[in-house]
Amino acid sequence: MFSERATPRELWARMSPEARSEFDDLLTRGAEVQAVAALRRHVGEPCPQLRDCIDLLVERADELGHRLGERT
Repeated sequence: MFSERATPRELWARMSPEARSEFDDLLTRGAEVQAVAALRRHVGEPCPQLRDCIDLLVERADELGHRLGERT
């Protein structure tokens, strides 16, 4: 079942260092859909809502200096 709303900081805290690295790598390669799938797989239950995953994706892209939709 899906969780209540989660902040990007809360989702990030639920990920292991390895999962965070995978998420950032996918994001910087332009694989946003795969990054969201990895996030949902790694954070476990309760599964985060898609809009919360997107919030984290946008925040991390900004922190990494990556423009969404760009492939490297």
